[in-house]
Amino acid sequence: MNEHTFEFVKDYFQEVDGFRFKKMFGGQALMIYNKMILVLMDGEETSYRGKDYGEKIWNGVLIPTSKEHHSMLMKKFPQIKPHKVLGKWLFLPAEHADFEETCEAISEEIIRGNRLFGITTKESRGRG
Repeated sequence: MNEHTFEFVKDYFQEVDGFRFKKMFGGQALMIYNKMILVLMDGEETSYRGKDYGEKIWNGVLIPTSKEHHSMLMKKFPQIKPHKVLGKWLFLPAEHADFEETCEAISEEIIRGNRLFGITTKESRGRG
């Protein structure tokens, strides 16, 4: 992943205690509050495991969350939708006209502590 593609998203979290990011899934996972909160992806692929989806499926922001939260989050942010491959998570395509504004609004929700965003990872579950 080009480290500068979605640098503006990481910038929202720079002042938050415990913020970090790491390479994951060919992108960059943003970690905060002991959760993976967003995964920034800039792939050009339109197919996965032999299936063509007719659009870039790895270019945007993956939003790790529980399926039970999908409807509430999609109501608040109609720009997001279940990911075509990872249907358990939501996705904001980089091509969306309101991409940057939506990233900012989602980031603000996360920073305010909205618990609908993020998943606990194996790594953070192992910590005391």
